[in-house]
Amino acid sequence: MVNVVTRLFDSWEDDAQIRDVATGHFVDRDKLHYVDFESATFSVRGPSNVPRPPQGHPVTVIDATPSPVGATAARYADVALIRTDDPDVARVARADLRERARAWGREPDRLIVLASLPVDLDRVGRRGRAGRVRRELAHRRRRRRLPLPPPGPRARPAAPRGRHGAGAATPRPGAPLLSGRHAPRTPGPAAPGQPLRPRQGGISAMTDTSGTPRTSRKPIHLAAHFPGVNNMTVWTASPQALGSHIDFASFTHLAQTAERGLFDFFFLAEGLRLREHQGCVHDLDVLGRPEAITVLSALAAVTERIGLAATVNATFNEPYELARRLASLDHLSGGRAAWNVVTSSDAFTGENFRRGGFLDRADRYTRAAEFVATARELWDSWPPGAERARAGAFAHHGHHFDIEGHFSVERGPQGHPVVIQAGDSSEGREFAAATADVVFTRHGTLEAGRQFYPDVKGRLAAHGRRPEDLKIMPGVTFVLGDTAAEAQEKAAEIRHQQISPQTALLTLEQIWGVDLSRYDPDGPLPDIEPDYDAQLSQGRVRHADPRAVVAS
Repeated sequence: MVNVVTRLFDSWEDDAQIRDVATGHFVDRDKLHYVDFESATFSVRGPSNVPRPPQGHPVTVIDATPSPVGATAARYADVALIRTDDPDVARVARADLRERARAWGREPDRLIVLASLPVDLDRVGRRGRAGRVRRELAHRRRRRRLPLPPPGPRARPAAPRGRHGAGAATPRPGAPLLSGRHAPRTPGPAAPGQPLRPRQGGISAMTDTSGTPRTSRKPIHLAAHFPGVNNMTVWTASPQALGSHIDFASFTHLAQTAERGLFDFFFLAEGLRLREHQGCVHDLDVLGRPEAITVLSALAAVTERIGLAATVNATFNEPYELARRLASLDHLSGGRAAWNVVTSSDAFTGENFRRGGFLDRADRYTRAAEFVATARELWDSWPPGAERARAGAFAHHGHHFDIEGHFSVERGPQGHPVVIQAGDSSEGREFAAATADVVFTRHGTLEAGRQFYPDVKGRLAAHGRRPEDLKIMPGVTFVLGDTAAEAQEKAAEIRHQQISPQTALLTLEQIWGVDLSRYDPDGPLPDIEPDYDAQLSQGRVRHADPRAVVAS
């Protein structure tokens, strides 16, 4: 395991170009190196989907007490731990580990060996600065206590500021945040811990372009999306946009801007493997995006009200581990966590997981439904007000998961993180109707929305849910201009930057199934027959039947 992880860190060279605004490419192909490993336990294919970290390899710490593990520590560890109460045993173990490290061609001094020996704090404290501090504290305890000040009016302490014990949101159990059962409240921004809470007022108080006040009082939910895949990010639009899609400053800027704009939540998408086209890493996509929950956990410290939604795959994760991470995010953020549930039957992605991509397409939503149900059982294993000694017990015995024990994280402030889903197939719509609080849809036109809306809402009753229990959020892009003509001109310019000539040809190759690099992207359609069975791209989802696209 350690060997393979190290090879994945090394799959990106230190100076790999992550973003090249001159060509539109996001990474240097020649500076990515494939890992091809397979064993009885797991397999790994391709380079890491996250760039090499700043320190190259994170420090590796291994408990070297068991003899078999000691051999691994001598070969791979930066720090080896020895559990013993005997200093003589510790010295022998240290010498043995360093000798093993030398046998592997390592510098023995590069291996730090730490032993868990007992320490006499009183003896240590008599020397140095620690001793001076201890003597000073003892001297203060011996001093006569000063009389207390006379009683009288005292200034009221200032309200705590900041987060995490100083103004952090108070956990509040209750109904799901998007159930439509929110109590009426005065106009203003949503309170902490309510990532998708409807805001009364706000949008209803605005006027349309003619100056006529809007009459609708129905609140609108807004989400800001920072794409982690595909080619929709434009870095050349303005000098301020020349950031990086992996620097934390970019995430902070967008999340805080959306929060000031009273958006409900900040949403991160991600992919589990770098996509490929004709056997090469597809470098026209966003590449190297850090893991979503890790980024959102950091954003919890620099935001106060906005919801934090992470895309996490239900095919290649396990309920206990993911429920723990989401509950932790909910605690860190004061009740602002959300989970965008995605599925995959893609064997290409599955090569990097023990599942190996064997999950049939027909089973991906049955696993996802049981996954979400199991995660909710884990969150509910800590009921509000439960005694800690008895809380957390769970037992789930199902088709996909058979687990029992005690859940290690207390119930989050909002009970269950908000569940989001984006599948558009019949199975995906049924899953959203049965499980989700929010469903994303790519149907952005009025006519498409009129077909999608009643279909999804009409499925809710079969699952004992009301129409208002599921919020539908279409994907929308917008461009601002002083006039409609100016906005349309800007939109065309941005669209041209998003879809470069290389991207246009690659998209057409996905439909045609043939290498079209010799064709002019601004010229006529190819004069050759498509190969509908060819799979030039791996890791991409086909949203339409190529035959229907060509016929149209």
